[in-house]
Amino acid sequence: MKMKKLLILILFIIFFVEFSFQENNFKLCENGGISVLSDKCICPPSYSGDKCEKIDKNEKCTNATYFSNSIGPICCFSKYRDEINLSELKLTINNNKNNNNNSINLNKSYENKIINELLKTYGPWDKKDVKLLDFLLISNLEKGEINLKYSNYFKKREQQLENFLNNDNCNDLDNPNPLAFLLIIKDIDYDAINTLFQFLYSPNNYYLIHIDGNTKIDDEELEIFFKKIIETKKENLSNYSKKKWNDYPSNIKIMKNRFEGEWGSISLVYLEIASYTVLFDMVEERINKTGLSFEDSQWSHIINLSGNDMPTIPLSNFSKILCNNKRKSYLDHCCIKDYFRFDRNWVQLNDKSGLIELLPKNMKEQGCGDGLGMSKYYDRNKSYGDGSQWKFLNVEFVKYLISDLKSLERLISFKFSFIPDESFFQASKIFFNSKGGHSFEFDTKRVTMFDNNPEARDNTRYAVELKDIPNLHGLYFVRKVYLKEIRDAIIKEFNLLSEY
Repeated sequence: MKMKKLLILILFIIFFVEFSFQENNFKLCENGGISVLSDKCICPPSYSGDKCEKIDKNEKCTNATYFSNSIGPICCFSKYRDEINLSELKLTINNNKNNNNNSINLNKSYENKIINELLKTYGPWDKKDVKLLDFLLISNLEKGEINLKYSNYFKKREQQLENFLNNDNCNDLDNPNPLAFLLIIKDIDYDAINTLFQFLYSPNNYYLIHIDGNTKIDDEELEIFFKKIIETKKENLSNYSKKKWNDYPSNIKIMKNRFEGEWGSISLVYLEIASYTVLFDMVEERINKTGLSFEDSQWSHIINLSGNDMPTIPLSNFSKILCNNKRKSYLDHCCIKDYFRFDRNWVQLNDKSGLIELLPKNMKEQGCGDGLGMSKYYDRNKSYGDGSQWKFLNVEFVKYLISDLKSLERLISFKFSFIPDESFFQASKIFFNSKGGHSFEFDTKRVTMFDNNPEARDNTRYAVELKDIPNLHGLYFVRKVYLKEIRDAIIKEFNLLSEY
């Protein structure tokens, strides 16, 4: 009886410690403010009060409007960024020079200091920002600090990650190198998704499904759908493989805390960054459930897909290519696209509106600084550029994206740009350092048919047609495959059924 009570006490202590470290208390305040760990809010400049409800009407920026909409918080934050001469990654790059102490505790205090500086600088904040922060940051209630959730995780795994990246297991058919697939869905097409999983599913891999938060879904129906996929695929495995994978936790997850996508907005980047944390959590879940090592459980690359993508290469061949290139990310990086993506503020005034552009002239007239968006502190004359948002990122680069302060500042600095999913990842490469010689391949070997009906505004725009299929050899994926007859033709052309 005493042992039972002792066990309950130990479990309670473990739960309490874990809870006190992991619960984030990010809440929105009025006028785009944010609170961290307490009821005290970080308010826009010229706003104050316990909930940022007090507005200094004598300050010009608080009176700024866009037609009938108040944009005071946007205006005042913009003015503040001008006043402090915000330069490229100023808060994390410059401050990092003074952080030379290797003490973990001091590093954590430094992290907390910089995170608070970021919150004071890159507002105003809304619910999608808070949602992202809950994925990336962790609170230590006892110390009243906020830290990067995954920085400690990777410090503990540093040598194991190196072992994994150096491990040459690419010819071991019984222990294939895991991959992680992120399926980003706007509208659910069950037939297309089923076909995609027919050729991309393996019990060894990880699959995360993000369905746009604006889309109504039946969670139970979706879970049954994916469970049937797993059961069907496992039926075709050998008895040895069935036994091996039988104790694995489900490797298909539907993301519960979903982001509402607005084309051209930062939401599309946020959902990807958040998904990376879930995919690392899935690795940890597998390790804990099976007792397998980190090296045997970790995925090497994340591949993002839409529901209407199709592979043009068998999974075994694709897996082997990425296994032989564990230290390489495939990220299209072609050119500098439209300057107007950065030289003004792009904002979403409410959940139901699309993005609008706040022109520099009007911003300046209303006391918002020069209103030049992030162009003043994002030097595009460096080796930056834009590209496609469709990519295969290796684990080391993904680790950097979710566990480094420079990456965090870069991410939230893109909040007011246009189509950041085509530039954030390319821009993040600049300050990424790899111990083992990571490289970037600009050719992702996946295409979209931009010449097919470019003026259309329905599913025929850029859609793959029968005439295109013979020209797809040498690629890994093709985008915008909407019709069953096109999917069937691709399956036949590339002999995708050969390994099933």
